[in-house]
Amino acid sequence: MLLLQMGPVNVTDNVTTDAPLNVTDAVTTDGPVNVTDNVTTDTPLNVTDAVTTDGPVNVTDTVTTDGPVNVTDTVTTDTPLNVTDAVTTDVPANVTDTITTDVPVNVTDTVTTDTPLNVTLIVTTDSTTDPSVNITDAVTTGTTTAVTDAATTEGLTNATVSTVTEQPTTLVTSETVGSTVTDATPSTTFAGILSVFI
Repeated sequence: MLLLQMGPVNVTDNVTTDAPLNVTDAVTTDGPVNVTDNVTTDTPLNVTDAVTTDGPVNVTDTVTTDGPVNVTDTVTTDTPLNVTDAVTTDVPANVTDTITTDVPVNVTDTVTTDTPLNVTLIVTTDSTTDPSVNITDAVTTGTTTAVTDAATTEGLTNATVSTVTEQPTTLVTSETVGSTVTDATPSTTFAGILSVFI
C-alpha cells in the first residue's frame, strides 16, 4: 500500500503500510506508525506514541515524539531528533545536527555525529574514541562511537576516560563525579571531562 499525501495526515490510531509513506507536510498521530519500508518527509513527524519501522526513516526536518523510536535499520536526519522517551536502534544513527533526549539512548552499533549529543540521563560505555559528546547524565551502548566534538559531563558513571584517541579504550566502571579516572592504557587523564560514545 502506497500512501501519497500533500497535506497533513492526522490519525487517532495506527498508520500501517508496507510501502513508503511519503509526505510533504506534517504527519500527526496519537497511535503507532508502523512501516516496513521508508518513511520520508520534509516536515515534522509528530507522534504521541511509538514509531516502529524495519526500513530507513529519512527526514529533512524535525522528528518529535514522546514515545520510543524503535528502528532496525538506519535513521538519517539533518535536523534535530527530539524525544522524551527511549531511542533504540541496532544500526548506526547518523545525524548532522543535535540529538536531544531526556532519557537514555541505547544503541548496539556505531553512532556517528558531527554535533553534540545531549542527554539528561545515565551514560554507560565500554569503549571510546574521540571526545565529542556533551552529556549531563546517562547514555548506554555496547559498541564504539565515533564523534568529532568535545566531551563534557557533569554526572558520568561507568565511562571510560579521556584523551583523544582513534582506538577504543578499556571501560572504567563506577567512577564518581569529580574524581580522576585512570585509563587502562597509559595516557593523560582528566577530572570530569571524559571521552564517551553513545
